[in-house]
Amino acid sequence: VSPAYFDFSELDPSETFRMKRAIRDFINSRLGFEPPGSVQTMLQHFLASICYHYDDLQRDIDQHSPLRSAALFRDIPDNIRVLATVRYPWNKTSDTPKITGVPPHVTHLAELHALKEEVTNLREGIMNEIREEMDKRGFNSGENNTQQIMDLIRTATASQTAAIVDRLIERTDIRERSVTTAADEATEDYGAAAMEIEEELVEDLPTNATREESEELNRRRRAAAQNALGQRLFKVGMVRAGGACKLTTLPVGFKFPSMTIPQTINCWFIGSVGANLIPYCQLKSHDVDHIKGASSALRKIRRVMSLVHKTATAKGCWPSGQSWDTPRRWTYEKTNALWLGIEKEFLRLYMKKRDAKYGTVYNNANKKKQRRRGQGSEDDME
Repeated sequence: VSPAYFDFSELDPSETFRMKRAIRDFINSRLGFEPPGSVQTMLQHFLASICYHYDDLQRDIDQHSPLRSAALFRDIPDNIRVLATVRYPWNKTSDTPKITGVPPHVTHLAELHALKEEVTNLREGIMNEIREEMDKRGFNSGENNTQQIMDLIRTATASQTAAIVDRLIERTDIRERSVTTAADEATEDYGAAAMEIEEELVEDLPTNATREESEELNRRRRAAAQNALGQRLFKVGMVRAGGACKLTTLPVGFKFPSMTIPQTINCWFIGSVGANLIPYCQLKSHDVDHIKGASSALRKIRRVMSLVHKTATAKGCWPSGQSWDTPRRWTYEKTNALWLGIEKEFLRLYMKKRDAKYGTVYNNANKKKQRRRGQGSEDDME
């Protein structure tokens, strides 16, 4: 079996060029720079492996895994993920990586398997063609062929079908009225957004409307509701905490992962739509108090980010017009540039190695703060 790779064999040349450029731009934007050609190729195979195993990784890896916070793992576009595949010798394409050193008997077995697949497909294709030809000629069916029999069945069940459709339309109308009522009740809380959804859902039906017009109206209402919900980047769920229920955007079972400082900066300013995680800078204590240990972790992350802001401001590398407690206008390019600007200073003050986690930085900063407090110096954590 081949390693995971991006397969463009089914795309036309212009689409192939566009997708190759999209993959390269995605990698460059998440790294913050353009790697050399050989490294770019290696990173593309690495990204292809993540894309191919993405669903399994999301389901199986631990919530504390650093991979969840890695820039290349977060919010990979669907049009890139669908191109990742693995192939066998009997279904390889022109884009499949060529594997060397395969034993001859394995190659022969693969060729035999490919031949078996072709024979099986040929047999099924011949049988399908025979069935179609027999249906067209009405073979061994008296006066009626298959299509005529189907027409008779449709005619005989027309009245029953109409009754079922009427009942479905009636139930759909009830559901749509419920959605409209809920939008009306939420107008005071959600303002213009709720009014916009209400306008999309409410549409008068003429008194003399036909069944087709009623079905079309219900279809437009459902499409409007789905469009309104689709515009929401993050979904909200209900959790029980302290005997009461509250709304939260955090997924069930969420835990803050173990993150390096670059990963902490990315997660602080940039959310993950795929994981339904808002930027950490928007989280408050009451958002995480139902998760064991999360309030303490959020407090540590916030203090580390205050150090990032203080250090970057002192070094003159803080992006102009950006705030440290809002995600507005932050991109991966800006967060990567921010880390490059403060990396040496952080290594000197708070870190002994580049892959130190935010908890280590927090503890080192606390020790530094206590030493300076003992010397009567200014509080380094403020």
